[in-house]
Amino acid sequence: MKKKSLKMSRRKSANHLRMSQHMRVFEMAICLSLVCSATALAEPEISPRLISEFKVTYPSFIAAYDNLNKDQNDGNFTLIISSFDPIPWNSDHIYYVTDIDKVISENITNINVQTLTDKVTWPNEIEPVPIPGFGKDSIAVPGGFLVPGKQDGAVNIFDLNPGTILRNSVGPFDISTPKGGADKDWFFHRVLWKDMNKDGLPDAVTCRGRKPIFGSTEGNLLWLENPRDSPYNFSRPWTEHIVASGPDNMFTLAEMTADGVMYDVIITSSYFSENLTIYWSPSGEWEKSKVKQNVIATKLGQMFDVQVMDLNRDGRLDLLVSLNAYENGKVLAFEVPIDFRSGKYVMHTLATGFSSKSWGPGKGSPGSSKAFFPNTKNESGKPLILVSGDDDGSAHILYPKSLDLNNWEYETKTFLEDGDGTIGGIAIADIDKDGYKELFVPSYSKDRVFVYSFKPKMSQIRQTSVTTAPKGTSSTPSSPSWKPIKDPDELILG
Repeated sequence: MKKKSLKMSRRKSANHLRMSQHMRVFEMAICLSLVCSATALAEPEISPRLISEFKVTYPSFIAAYDNLNKDQNDGNFTLIISSFDPIPWNSDHIYYVTDIDKVISENITNINVQTLTDKVTWPNEIEPVPIPGFGKDSIAVPGGFLVPGKQDGAVNIFDLNPGTILRNSVGPFDISTPKGGADKDWFFHRVLWKDMNKDGLPDAVTCRGRKPIFGSTEGNLLWLENPRDSPYNFSRPWTEHIVASGPDNMFTLAEMTADGVMYDVIITSSYFSENLTIYWSPSGEWEKSKVKQNVIATKLGQMFDVQVMDLNRDGRLDLLVSLNAYENGKVLAFEVPIDFRSGKYVMHTLATGFSSKSWGPGKGSPGSSKAFFPNTKNESGKPLILVSGDDDGSAHILYPKSLDLNNWEYETKTFLEDGDGTIGGIAIADIDKDGYKELFVPSYSKDRVFVYSFKPKMSQIRQTSVTTAPKGTSSTPSSPSWKPIKDPDELILG
């Protein structure tokens, strides 16, 4: 009996051991499955698909505006395209396309690109002027750059309200303080709007820079005061307020908290002085003597742009920065510390290896980087990062490799290669408001605007591949100005 009991006990122990081993294997399988699932979630679920293209001479920066000049148009979205001619003293232009949402959703075969004006000097990023309750639409056009005959830029306003169509606009009105004598040749790249003196009127915030043939580079962060006695009066220069010396190119506005207090902040990414700096005013007064600053990073290279967004989804803000270089340009992220005023900003390199495909002064890559969600109805997980390659002639998307908050690795996928030219400022918007965003990619050197959509094919549940042109070839077709996609399954509706 004892032997029999011992044998039964041994069998039970062996069975228990086998069951424990099976459970451990099962648990390991579950963990591995969860890890794989998490990894799969971080993979690109959809990729941009080319749906069409159209011709524009020297397309530089594109912006898609919802309800711009709505009373005069049937559609909701208008594309505004800046165009600067690289030949000194040649005319520059601003073009526009109305009802672009109808073009996308109804597959109109003839897109109508019209000229808004040729009375501009090297137009850069175009921004609408917020005029609540005034019943009119205006756009701000910062301009000028380091090209003979085009160095003396300005912040110009075009009033789009007087005519029944956009080409009857009035302007330009130069609201930047006129320069004379030696104090000239400033260029402006971006204008954003913020009530800087708390009088209820939005003011024009901008950076300006200049680089003389002899002498050092100069730059200013400043704002132009919306006249309180005559709001939105564009017929006279607005009063200029210098916030800081040094910033010369791109910047962004944000709100950040420190010690329980909410501050308005301005973050500048300087191209020539190579500084990333954050500014705030403890008193709320944006005069030079009242403003504090924290230099986040310096001498890393030529900084092209900056964006504020929670990149790793840890509930805290981050800075997304493009570092432009002839060889090995980078996309960087900086974690904003608990106290943005004095804490350490931890830097992460998200992507490297961006290089210009052509030689020349000022050539470099990448251009601006923008974090975004391709589907407006699904903003879970980490955002993707859209990268204009600038002088690498390409457009890219960075996909996060993991959902781990501490993992800053990304995979770079190139969705457009267009030879050795230049890619300008890309517009991204859900044009027909179906939840999927479109991209409007300007190929400056090839006189083309490429239109992409993130909406998958009707027959497609999930798309993970990106089709690119072979190295050294151009994806620019030799077709007429507008190329519709005729296969119904290829009609990407916004």
